[in-house]
Amino acid sequence: MGKKSVSVQKNRLPRLMTKQEVAELLRCSLRHVDTLKTLYGLPFQRLGNLVRYDSQAILKWVEQQGNY
Repeated sequence: MGKKSVSVQKNRLPRLMTKQEVAELLRCSLRHVDTLKTLYGLPFQRLGNLVRYDSQAILKWVEQQGNY
């Protein structure tokens, strides 16, 4: 099996993304985004009470995951 890749134009993504935007990017559920964050080290940032995801860090993380 080949590597899965997220084929998006990096410059078209917002710098900081919501959980909903990450779920749409990764084509998964909101609950799965939480699982990826908690168990698999999906990078995120806290801004007060808000949780945001850096789009460039997410794409780099996906590339580093290899086959799944």
